[in-house]
Amino acid sequence: MTFILIKEKLSATPSHAGRTNLVWVQANSHGMARRCPIPVALSSCGSASYVKETNLRLWSLPEGFSVASRLEPVRFTDFYLKNRTACSASPITIPQAFRYLDNRRKVHKDAINFCQDILRKKSNIDWEPILRTNLSQPIRNFDLVVTVGGDGTLLQASHFLDDSIPVLGVNSDPTQVKEVEKFSNEFDATRSTGYLCAATVQSFEQVLDDILVGQKVPSNLSRISLSVNSQPLSSYALNDVLIADPCPATVSRFSFRVSTAAGSTAAMLSAGGFAMPVLSEDLQYMVREPISPGAAIRVMHGIIKSDQSMKASWFSKKGVIYIDGSHVFHSIQHGDSIELSSKAPSLKVFLP
Repeated sequence: MTFILIKEKLSATPSHAGRTNLVWVQANSHGMARRCPIPVALSSCGSASYVKETNLRLWSLPEGFSVASRLEPVRFTDFYLKNRTACSASPITIPQAFRYLDNRRKVHKDAINFCQDILRKKSNIDWEPILRTNLSQPIRNFDLVVTVGGDGTLLQASHFLDDSIPVLGVNSDPTQVKEVEKFSNEFDATRSTGYLCAATVQSFEQVLDDILVGQKVPSNLSRISLSVNSQPLSSYALNDVLIADPCPATVSRFSFRVSTAAGSTAAMLSAGGFAMPVLSEDLQYMVREPISPGAAIRVMHGIIKSDQSMKASWFSKKGVIYIDGSHVFHSIQHGDSIELSSKAPSLKVFLP
């Protein structure tokens, strides 16, 4: 079994010797990478305005294992500070907010350490971590990809995978219902939905063992393929696609969203769409904020069947196709023709 782990600012070349193989790459105190007996891929993201937290993303399959870990950005704006006169709840002070952030960082770090400890116990697995920033080529020759974090990490990893390697998502910091009930009047306690994550830190070893012995099998999730002016884009969308103006304040043109079945419970549902059976091969589309909402209602929201495709033309000066969020995008311009369908290679995902 072979793993690849992706981490920030490091790279690793996975070894393949016709056996289950995983390699872990991690920076030592001198900034050098050290190799251990397993290939894995760690992913990371964040910006100067974010408090970075460490996450682990594990990836694997019967002939190659890969693990992806990332630095999870936690926005300080996730804390909605309340004016004491505006609500009965006591306001959250900045020290309290930073203590909360530090606690989340520790939870993610502990999740990484725990997952690594589990992998070290598995004598039949080789693994190796790689920094996400160095992941620029398709992931090949691995048995499994394990992503530790949330759905966003799994989505990021999916852009480097075809339909041959399954993905196991580990939710490293799941939302606790009691916390939402306790803090809903003070700040958003939701941390990670993990809709696509089949395991938590607590269940990771058992789920992994079930996968290794074949008791748990992955499901095939549809993805969206795109082409611009008949030229295929290299990235497939597992969640959704948004075609919009580069500036969200622009009102001269509406925007357009297309979601997969797996992505129909995310932004599409929030926008007034409906949840689809997760294994459906159909796509759902919706025009966002149409200029003429009463005109041609039937084309504002609907289904693209698995044997159909949809074509759209862009008539603003500039536009952007966002794939699974803001990290992967493609610029378009006036007159460009975009075609979307579910004919992309599916992704094998272990579902809860």
